[in-house]
Amino acid sequence: MKKVLVMMSTYNGEKYIGEQIESIIRQKQVEVFLVIRDDGSTDQTVNKVKTYAEQYNNIRLIQGENLGWRGSFKQLFQLEENYDYYAFSDQDDVWMEDKLVRAVEKMEGEEKGCLYYSNSVLVDEKLNIIRENFGKCPPENKLTALVQNFAQGCTIVYNKTFHDILNQCHCKYDFPHDIWLPMLALYTGRLIYDKNAYFYYRQHASNVVGGGYANYIEQFKHRIKSMSQNEVYYYFALELLRGYKEYIGEKDIKELQMVVESNSSICNKVKLLANSKLKKDTWKGNLLLSFIILFSRFKEKEEMNSHL
Repeated sequence: MKKVLVMMSTYNGEKYIGEQIESIIRQKQVEVFLVIRDDGSTDQTVNKVKTYAEQYNNIRLIQGENLGWRGSFKQLFQLEENYDYYAFSDQDDVWMEDKLVRAVEKMEGEEKGCLYYSNSVLVDEKLNIIRENFGKCPPENKLTALVQNFAQGCTIVYNKTFHDILNQCHCKYDFPHDIWLPMLALYTGRLIYDKNAYFYYRQHASNVVGGGYANYIEQFKHRIKSMSQNEVYYYFALELLRGYKEYIGEKDIKELQMVVESNSSICNKVKLLANSKLKKDTWKGNLLLSFIILFSRFKEKEEMNSHL
């Protein structure tokens, strides 16, 4: 059986953590290993995980300082671990018994770096179904992936080849793993989307789905704030070229260079703005993207640090 490492980050998840761990342990037709990094919980999460770790030798706990979910998951996928496949898990979902084996079957025999993600079933706190299809198909082109999120982190599974490619270059920026890894797979290897769902994605008071905002002004403010966290097309393109150019085709390299060069002049900004491939999936999103392209001046990490 194939060995799969499941990586989970926890923070004050005592209410649902047991149910999720048990659903992972019950995975069929794979040899599953679970590493849990606790991000400084102040409730009983750590004690609950320790209880499971004492009972099962394939569960390991890492206690760390509070980094936030981005930094915590980054530390997990940068672990030097040797497995056939790697998967992410949230702390409060429930997996069906064939979640991992279905992903493995889709990727088996693939020699390139390969990342799989799937649909999911959105449920409430008591696992009552809210929405049966809570997933998105891959973008129609690679540039769109720079500005349009499409994969849930808790659905992602990837092979050892992709794991090695990912970690040959440690990213300068704290990109969300559920945005950065699917994008990287799209540019450097193979991306597989499964329209079927194999787990229940739990929505509850501490877990707001979709980042809903009261109005467009609030959404606008959030997106502008995210620019300061490096979650924007320019930094994605910059990092793809910096660390993974050898895996990217010439046509894609030219398009990524165009994105990076747009930061240097208004002429290049207009050129990027005119590219129909770089687009969001709503008119409001495209309006905001146009604003960001025209009026933003991005700084590289070293430059930002020098101004602190």
